[in-house]
Amino acid sequence: MKKISLVILALCLLQTWLMAQVKYEDRLEIELKDDYEGEQIIPFDDKGFLLLAKKKGTEGGQEEWKFDAYNTDLRLGPSSSFKLDKDFYFSDRFKTDDCLYLLFKNRKYEFLIIKLRLEDMHVERSGGRLLKKSVVTKFVVLGDLAYLVVSVKGDNHLLRVDLKNDKSTIIPIMIPGFSAKRTSLGNVEIMEDDEEIMVMVKGSKSKKESEYFSLILNNNSSKPQVFPLSTDIEENLVNVSATKIDGNSYIFTGTYSDRNSSWATGLFFAKGSNGKLDFIRFHSFLDLKNFLDYLPENKANKIEKKRDRKMAKGKDYDLHYLMAMHHIIVTDEGYLFLGEAYYPTYRTETYTSTSTVNGRVVTTTNTRTVFDGFKYTHAVLAMFDMSGYLRWDICFKMDPFYKPFYEKKFISVALNKQEAIKMVYVDGNSINMKAVSFSGKEMKTTSDDFMQTGEKNSKTITYFSYIDFWFDDYFIAYGAQTVKNTELKGEDRKRKVYFVNKIKVNTNL
Repeated sequence: MKKISLVILALCLLQTWLMAQVKYEDRLEIELKDDYEGEQIIPFDDKGFLLLAKKKGTEGGQEEWKFDAYNTDLRLGPSSSFKLDKDFYFSDRFKTDDCLYLLFKNRKYEFLIIKLRLEDMHVERSGGRLLKKSVVTKFVVLGDLAYLVVSVKGDNHLLRVDLKNDKSTIIPIMIPGFSAKRTSLGNVEIMEDDEEIMVMVKGSKSKKESEYFSLILNNNSSKPQVFPLSTDIEENLVNVSATKIDGNSYIFTGTYSDRNSSWATGLFFAKGSNGKLDFIRFHSFLDLKNFLDYLPENKANKIEKKRDRKMAKGKDYDLHYLMAMHHIIVTDEGYLFLGEAYYPTYRTETYTSTSTVNGRVVTTTNTRTVFDGFKYTHAVLAMFDMSGYLRWDICFKMDPFYKPFYEKKFISVALNKQEAIKMVYVDGNSINMKAVSFSGKEMKTTSDDFMQTGEKNSKTITYFSYIDFWFDDYFIAYGAQTVKNTELKGEDRKRKVYFVNKIKVNTNL
């Protein structure tokens, strides 16, 4: 089993002017030298967190997965485990306030859903079979029903699975006026209080024009309600996020483009009720006063000059970005939008191949372009009033230390309604905290090295790490490190650990 050591840290920041904004209270280290692998941390607010890992190797054709529960003091609690055939591979996960759901699939298009009840660590399993050639793009759970968003040769549908009896029901996703191959699926929202699931669907009318729809389905119906979001507007919606504000009304926010593209040119805000859109308002990225602040001065000046030249000719100039959107935050002052801008990067690989021509071996050198992850550049925080008008916006630079191969949200948000919006994110070895008032004034920004090793004579030489909002004013940072002890020699001077840091962000500004 793993050797577990708990190191209690009480570290103050070096600079007194930071007013102890970031404090490291506890640290858990797990030696990565034994028979488990693939560790995952799943925070559960003030209930603690789960550590999920898979046992190396198989026994009787089965693999074993283990859950370890920890409380908020990083103390180990009860454990639980389950086994499944080695042919199944992990696909996705979903959590509620008190349960964790894991989705596994195999190449026979069979699936398993593992449910862990946090209260007593009880494990249940459900399963079924997908249609051949199925690709599962989303997995969510609402009550006792799991929903899998499935694509089969261009046709999209929801697979609803009753976790009590394993009964599966196929619910087609159809938009009037659009063939299946002209529709694509976006976000999936869960409205727990109303037992509703909302699927965003984009219908392409042409290469330059598209329409967006929201499909609303509750646990008791088999036919979604179609809610048009972009009828009779010139703009094309790119990403949409929704929040229900009362029994018949929803607010929608996200990004839009001037063409049928995944690259956005600005933000929008809309409200709908009784199946109809009440209003929708658009705000170009270039209309945001801080949007270019993250760029080097010379590049920002070039963009502004190009925009001025086009505007002088009566033409529009748009700046295109990809945006990872957070769920909209409802406040007494209005609606908060938070998005993280990014773009894809590529690298060139060189490879050689050999062939025989006329009895001679010929070596050919070729190159190919390979996707190398998404580069994140900056974030946008904006406040909309109740009528969808932009009250204020700020932008700030972010530079994550690695490039994910999927859209990821790096920023964690803690909301103190009495004081400020607090955002925490990692840049390299540092944890940054930025506080913004509800009137849009930046109140404080702090930065500190959070890659603590817990030992005076140790330092981190390699790692990967993540940070998430946990509960109250606490954040949880976790990942893998290679730690080197500068006082030792030989193999003993290095150790590989999986670490968990409990971090408190001071609410006194």
